[in-house]
Amino acid sequence: MAVLAVVVMVAVVVVLLVIVRMIRGFGRPEGQARVAMRSVVVMFMRPEAMPVGKSAVHEPQRTAQAEALSHSRRRPVSMALMGRGVRRGRAAKIGTVRAADVVGVPMMPPAGAAAGVERVRALVGAAHRALVPPPVRILDAMLAPLDAAVLGAICTLGLPDEIRGRADIATLAQRVDVDVDRLTRLVRYAHSRGWLRLDRRARVHATRVTRFLARQHPGGWSGWVEFASGTDVQGALATLASNPRVADPFAAANGSAFFDWCSVHPDRQAAFDAAMAAGARMHALALAGALDWSGTRRVCDVGGGTGDLLRVLVAKNPRLLGVVVETPSVATRIAPTDRIAVRAADAFEFAEPDCDRYLLVNVVHDWSDDDAVRLLATIRRVAPANSDVVVVEGERRARPTAGIALSTDLLMLALTPGGRERSTAEIAALATRSGWSHQRRVALPSGDYAHVLTPDPSHRGDRGDR
Repeated sequence: MAVLAVVVMVAVVVVLLVIVRMIRGFGRPEGQARVAMRSVVVMFMRPEAMPVGKSAVHEPQRTAQAEALSHSRRRPVSMALMGRGVRRGRAAKIGTVRAADVVGVPMMPPAGAAAGVERVRALVGAAHRALVPPPVRILDAMLAPLDAAVLGAICTLGLPDEIRGRADIATLAQRVDVDVDRLTRLVRYAHSRGWLRLDRRARVHATRVTRFLARQHPGGWSGWVEFASGTDVQGALATLASNPRVADPFAAANGSAFFDWCSVHPDRQAAFDAAMAAGARMHALALAGALDWSGTRRVCDVGGGTGDLLRVLVAKNPRLLGVVVETPSVATRIAPTDRIAVRAADAFEFAEPDCDRYLLVNVVHDWSDDDAVRLLATIRRVAPANSDVVVVEGERRARPTAGIALSTDLLMLALTPGGRERSTAEIAALATRSGWSHQRRVALPSGDYAHVLTPDPSHRGDRGDR
């Protein structure tokens, strides 16, 4: 009876969600209403197409020990780890980036619809777990790392790029130069996850997910697979499992903090950059529609990676000028344009003056409270009185529910010695300590929240009107 009740509840929620989306679409042109409806249906029926949420690891990694912390503060902050993306029809465009390329649906759905889909997925997951006895649930959990291993394997082989139309496994094995039996076992597992499809004649077909995994796909999400399935990241997760008391699992597993490691492993730095670029486009799409940019002339993306987020934003807003503040090693790889400047600097020590808006997109969750306050305070010292800071983060809820934010919180635990997801109240407290006032939060289609902070004029050190 309990299981039946859950199933009925899921069905009711889906129906209500569809009705709400239909009502919202009545005021739109007919074509847009159809696209909006399709966005919700696709996201529910094909949950694997939803993008992974963002998290961040910045250079340098912090340790619990005071000596290491003092040393690392002399190092600059770098871009976010998780997160900052296709192809035909009338997909919604922002600049040269289409929403279908980023999230797999024709347009960015309203934040409320995205949240509703996330709740439905959680209910479906709860119903699934209710049907499974405890021993099977334990085995499922312990074998879950196979997902990352197989996804990493098929992308390393370049299989998604080789599936054109339909092909037998032997032909594909020859194309990617791997043993047929080995590839067969990988393909069978990938089929069970929906990453590709096997027909009754054992021929391989591409799915929507397969196309997103291709290296040439404009969304760039294969970069996330390459990065997250790497032995260094997986080693950090394994260390968290075997030694949960260690302050910095990544450093314990690899011998150095995350960005120190990347600095001597160019292939891992490249994978990280590609992953961040994919997430940056998603965040740009979300922020472009969720915030008012009419009064913003100059925006600074702090720890903005390779500048993909700003490139999308300035393409959408013809009046907008951008500045990326990044570490020297990252900044040298950013090509400035007539509308985007690049500053190679330590964001704990330097902030770009004279900007109307400062972006910290999945940056704050990389750091301890004290370090996050230092970042915000550095911006506060140079920010104009009428500027604001937009802090984009996942929400740490009092009662945990299955979702991206819960996963990224644990990822921060594995990859950083002080990073974590925070509640709105905790972010507001950081703002108060650093001379800002938390004005509001705005829900984003990505599942994150954009926290808008404005200067607190009563805070000591306020520069006043410029």
